[in-house]
Order: sequence, then structure tokens, then C-alpha cells
Amino acid sequence: MFCGKCGKEVKEGAIFCGNCGAPIEKKTSSISYGKGGYSWDGKNNQIVKNKNVGIKKILGILIIVIVIVLLIVLLKNRNSAEKVAIKACKATVECDMDAYYKVLAPDYIDYMVGSNGWYSTDAGFKEDLLDFAKDHRKDIENQCGKKFKIKYSAKVEAESDTDTIAQVQYELKHEYGYDGESVKAAKLIKVSMDASGSESETTYSATIACVKIGTRWYVHRPGLSSL
Repeated sequence: MFCGKCGKEVKEGAIFCGNCGAPIEKKTSSISYGKGGYSWDGKNNQIVKNKNVGIKKILGILIIVIVIVLLIVLLKNRNSAEKVAIKACKATVECDMDAYYKVLAPDYIDYMVGSNGWYSTDAGFKEDLLDFAKDHRKDIENQCGKKFKIKYSAKVEAESDTDTIAQVQYELKHEYGYDGESVKAAKLIKVSMDASGSESETTYSATIACVKIGTRWYVHRPGLSSL
């Protein structure tokens, strides 16, 4: 063992050089054992650590991607035309006009309410919608009794394609003041309502026009002659 400063030989275990007094540096090597082998002098050990970190990052990214895809699928299913049509029918039966208003197409509400609309306020429009809903509920009560249950189901009767979407956009734009280009699709949904109560059981049905504005589906109340 030799001094790194003056080159003189020093005894094993010496802390300082007896010739020049310089501290003696001890060269050490490390071995880290793990599954399947070992790494020497810390270099390979660092590579193993970096590899593990890289794998964890990749797994983290994959998990995030999977979660995003699932959220997109869930949101898409939640806002399908069929579900929106059922929400509209359910809100009508329950006389919940706030819930009904939420599924109405914003462009249709703008057409109905305002200085150039049929109603000056949303409240006035909702009042007429409520009168219609009450009449519908009363009809069900007369058939089934005041305490009744309804099972809802929906199916697509007609939908726009590359040939008919332009006709739908034209109808909505020129008859109801929609921003035609924002309408991406349209469907006619038949909603079946199986009502049962203490008096009897009966089935009602309603055909609901739904339009896709941007990424969301809404109800277009008057229906669509272009489908």
C-alpha cells in the first residue's frame, strides 16, 4: 500500500502517511446482491435502479391511459341518445321540468325563449311543459292507479348518415335557428314505458328526436321531418 501523495509505502490500516502526513484514502468497492445475480462497483447497480424507475414510469403511463379511455367510454355511454330520451320521458312522468330542461337542446331553448321566441322567460316555457307533463301523469294514474312504477326501455328507430345529416342540419338551421354545422348527428328514439300499479298494467310509447351538438346528445322537442 502506497501514499497517493509522496509514493512512500505505508502500513496496511494506516490513516496518515508517516513520511508526508497526507491522509490515506481507502479504495472501496460495493457489491449489491439481488434476485438473479449481483452488480459490482455501483455502476451496474445504478443501471438496474434506472431500469426499475423506467418500468414504473411506463406502468404509470399505461394506467393513466387506461383510466382516460374508461372515462371516455363511461361518459359516452352516459350521454347516449337513448339515455337522453329516457331521461326526458322520466322527467315528464315525474313532472320534473328542471330535469327536462337540462336535456333540451340549448339552440331549441333559444328558439322558444327570448325577444323573438314564443315565451319571454324560461319560467313561462317550463309552466307550459309542466301542464303537458301533468296531463300525461294523470292519464297514467287513471289507468294504473296513483301509485305506479314504470320500466323504461329505448331503441333507435332512425338515425342520420352521411347522406341525411345535411338535410337535418338544414331543417334545424332554417326552421329553428340552430347553428347547423354544430349538429353532428340525429336519431329518432322510441321509448317504451311499461307502467304497472294497483289498478292495471299498460304500456306507453313516445318517439323522441335527439340531436348531437358537439359531443353531447340533446332532445329536440318538435321532432325531425328529415329523418
